Formats: sequence, C-alpha cells, structure tokens
Amino acid sequence: MSIDTPALLVKPSTKGRTALVLFTLLAVANGLAYWLLSFVVHPGEPLAAQVIYRHGDLQFLPTIFAISRGNFGESCVREFAGQGITSLQLVGFSFYAVFVRLFGAAGFIVADVAVSLGYAFLLLGFFRTAGPQVGRAAVWGSG
Repeated sequence: MSIDTPALLVKPSTKGRTALVLFTLLAVANGLAYWLLSFVVHPGEPLAAQVIYRHGDLQFLPTIFAISRGNFGESCVREFAGQGITSLQLVGFSFYAVFVRLFGAAGFIVADVAVSLGYAFLLLGFFRTAGPQVGRAAVWGSG
C-alpha cells in the first residue's frame, strides 16, 4: 500500500475478508436481535403488535405508515388528518417509511437490519481510514 492509497480502497486479504464476513454477520444479528427475542418472548403475536412494542410510543406507528403512503400531515388526530406537516421526525421516519412501503410491517425488520449494517460499516470505515492508533486511543485513552 502506497502512502497515496486510501485505506478503504485496499483489497483485504483472505483473513481480512473472513473478518469482514464475520463483522457483517454480527451487524445483521444486531439488527435482528430485538425481533428474534420478541418472537421468543411473545410467540404467536402478530407482527403489527410487535412493531408497536418496538417503538414504545403509539404515535410513531401511524405516522410512519402515513409517511409511507405519502401523507406528510397529521395522522393521529382524525379531525386534522392529512393537514399540515407532521411535527415528528420526518427525516428519521422517512427511512423506515420507505421500507414499510416496500415490505409492509416487515419493513421495520428490514430497516432495523439496514440501520445496523449502515452504522457498523460507517464505524468500520472511520476506523480503517483513521488507522489503528484511533482504536488504541479509544481503548487506552488519548494519553
């Protein structure tokens, strides 16, 4: 590797590819952890009920479903349905709304896995770009 080649562009060795596959599987397992555990703890419960428990706030679910249908207005108060723009996190919910539009309620599972993979690979890219000294500093402190 020359000094001009960014660390992210270097082809990993066989050992590095094995580690990358393991890292990817761990990220997917992290994204699925809640869902697998919830189906074990609450067997036979419909996916829609599991989705409600996932977020803990009953306003999130109808808002995300409304955004997935292109309704960016009020979705929880019947008298104001479709009016204005939602006051909740439109950008954050839009990511989930895309997957809900594509996969229905199962889109929440797909989105959790996608978020977990995205976060893991951003973190991996950061550490590969910054070099091993950043990892040591994170473990041992900056001094």
